[in-house]
Amino acid sequence: MLQRLHKMYTLLVIEDDDDIRYSICDILELSKYRVMSASSGRKGLEIARQQTPDLILSDVQMPEMDGYEVLAAIRQDPKLTLISFIFLTSLADHQYLRKGMLRGADDYLTKPLNREELLEVIAVQLSKKEKVKQHYQNIAQNIAQEQLEHLLYFDTLTQLPNRLALRECLDRAISNNSPEIPIPILLIDIDRFSVINDSRGEEFGDSLLQAIAKRIIDIVQDDDTICRLSGDEFAIILSAANPKFEANYVASLLLDSFADPFIIRLTEVYVTASIGISLHSQDTNGIMQQANFALQEAKRRGGNCYQFFDEIQVKLPLRLELQTDLHYALDNQEFELYYQPQVNITTGKMFGSESLIRWNHSSEGLISPMKFIPISESNGSIIEIGEWILRTACQQVKAAQTLISQNALHDTNDILQSISSLKVSVNLSGRQFQQQNLNKRILDILEEMQFDPQYLELEITETTVVHNIDASLTKLKELKALGVKLSIDDFGTGFSSLSYIKKFPLDTLKIDRCFVQHIDTDAQNRAIAKAIITMAKSLNFKTVAEGVETHGELKVLQDLGCDGIQGYYYSRPLSFDKFCNFVTKGNRL
Repeated sequence: MLQRLHKMYTLLVIEDDDDIRYSICDILELSKYRVMSASSGRKGLEIARQQTPDLILSDVQMPEMDGYEVLAAIRQDPKLTLISFIFLTSLADHQYLRKGMLRGADDYLTKPLNREELLEVIAVQLSKKEKVKQHYQNIAQNIAQEQLEHLLYFDTLTQLPNRLALRECLDRAISNNSPEIPIPILLIDIDRFSVINDSRGEEFGDSLLQAIAKRIIDIVQDDDTICRLSGDEFAIILSAANPKFEANYVASLLLDSFADPFIIRLTEVYVTASIGISLHSQDTNGIMQQANFALQEAKRRGGNCYQFFDEIQVKLPLRLELQTDLHYALDNQEFELYYQPQVNITTGKMFGSESLIRWNHSSEGLISPMKFIPISESNGSIIEIGEWILRTACQQVKAAQTLISQNALHDTNDILQSISSLKVSVNLSGRQFQQQNLNKRILDILEEMQFDPQYLELEITETTVVHNIDASLTKLKELKALGVKLSIDDFGTGFSSLSYIKKFPLDTLKIDRCFVQHIDTDAQNRAIAKAIITMAKSLNFKTVAEGVETHGELKVLQDLGCDGIQGYYYSRPLSFDKFCNFVTKGNRL
């Protein structure tokens, strides 16, 4: 291990005897260490403070400043205190050796020096230093993971579980309950809260939200789950033997409790709430969708009331019609790829793009991927659609690379020179990732399109890889062997865990837009993004923030050390023709 790491270590030799100093430096340099030297203790201390070496070899007896004084200064400096320190001495008396060890020396060597002994002692100390460094890195990573998990699952203002925690709680409830048993959830929205926030200020509004959270906690049972979703929206999952009766009872109690004023900074504040209730049991998205529809109906009725979903008529998406049309969309050439440029925050230069599918439906017009991708996942058509996306992205980006290279020959624009090797990111769906022959399919497409794999990045969501960690690890290693880049998409919205993330052969973590939005004013989002970026750096992963829309958001991400961004601040998703025009202009951030 140490033989491979020699070039990484810097050693400082402090010795006033020129012949001995030159001899030691020759031995160390031949052993592939980076060596610095000083002929006096004072000069050696100056070099140590400037260069921070990994290990110091110092004579004991020197004029002006002896070795004991150098060691004392090193151990008193917080930046230098962990440097390994070995004394070189001709004083073999144990009294002098003990004096050095008591002052913090790690080891000592007696003159005349033996080459093998010198290298062995240095190797032992560097090995020990590496283990200590790894120990502290592990501690730092564990602390960062604990902080990240708390930030991801809890609201910093009220300390209540947040939206992500709510979804996982619902997932567990669905898997543990029988399908016929409804799961009662209440969505609570404070009526006209924005008026209070605008007139009284955000600090006053935050204090009011904390008081509202406390009042909700006082009403519900200990085994109920209370969450703050965002802004002035809360949710309650009831643990009830009689779901509809309990939901009705709790909603009535909540509205009655809001009739009493809140006392905020000696000021009485009266608020009302709208409550939407779902008794759905099939899936998390269905539960939340029904509760949201019911909440909107309660608000439409003027607020200060609650509404059950099953008591209203709601027009749901025409899923069956879309499912049928999806079978013909590829044949009818109704799909189109858009590309959202990605840019390096430090250099301001574009380095790649994410491919995004659009469906130009013959009668419905442009249909959001949020509507048709889940359908294609469920009916299996995502496999064929996914391969079309990959093949088209490789073909079009290769054409864009060629166009950029041609323009760069006639243009001195340094940005054009740097983006001729443009990268493209393609999303892999969960169903695609589970394919047994995924590697062969991707390799066949790369060879067919004659596309260099180093310019292809495959994006996989957290929820896709966590179902079976061992199988996912094997699959990711196989994909990595193709020469492609790998990234985790929407990081932080799934089951973010350092225990599995550090095992995976990843290149990039993409920070989800929900943690980027208002990051310049939202302390919790800023803290979450900081934790993700810190963790990524400790694992040598790059970070790309999605959904950056303002200069304020960009500035915070720059300060936090994020590597790249994509979002409307730099460019919206572009059709292929517009994308080619964009990249040939060499737009800088």
